[in-house]
Amino acid sequence: LQSSVPWDYEFPPIIHWQNLPQPGDCYGASDVEDIVELQDRWNFVASNINRIIRYHAHPKTIGTGFQLGDLTKDASVDSFWTIPSETAKVMNLEMQSDLESSRAFANDLRQAMLDVSRTVDIASMKDKLGALTNFGLRVLFFDALAKLGTKQELLGEALSEINHRLLVL
Repeated sequence: LQSSVPWDYEFPPIIHWQNLPQPGDCYGASDVEDIVELQDRWNFVASNINRIIRYHAHPKTIGTGFQLGDLTKDASVDSFWTIPSETAKVMNLEMQSDLESSRAFANDLRQAMLDVSRTVDIASMKDKLGALTNFGLRVLFFDALAKLGTKQELLGEALSEINHRLLVL
């Protein structure tokens, strides 16, 4: 069952505009479409780093070359359980690296997301902000400001049209 509702105004009830200019596309370029895959990769790497830290935060003590009954147990604080067998070994299962390469890869993915989205990485320059001149800041933020200016031009026209339609309604 279909019904129709008369529209008494000269403009359609729907308005749309481009996000960022893209030839041949009435909606324009997406801000996030290009970074979704990078974000998924970054989430995967961060999850793996988190898993490694969780498993190695409390090293597991392992022993070889003895039976459980061979342990001489002392329950006092800071005690050590002894094993009379000469072939027995007790050690902690510890992580053998500092995760620096994994963290560097995660930071590379983060930087790639910021580059693709034309966003300035404030965290990478936190110790240099006081030393930057006005010209240096303009150069640093040039691409992000150009993107913002384009969006403001497109959005400004759309907001004017929306306000016009609201006043008419």
